[in-house]
Amino acid sequence: MKEYVLTERIKKRLESLGFPLICHRCEKSLGIGDVVVSRIVTLSGKTARYHKKCYNDLFMELSS
Repeated sequence: MKEYVLTERIKKRLESLGFPLICHRCEKSLGIGDVVVSRIVTLSGKTARYHKKCYNDLFMELSS
């Protein structure tokens, strides 16, 4: 898992390589300045990108 802020430079680089800049969970576009979490999906081997909030919403807190 990797976390970073999407800058214009990173966005242009990913777009030039043909990677979609869409959140894997909410399916909205990732914008400049968004905190992005990327991880490799084990079954497909592809990289999934999420808004940090969307990624955190995938998990739930357990009470002790």
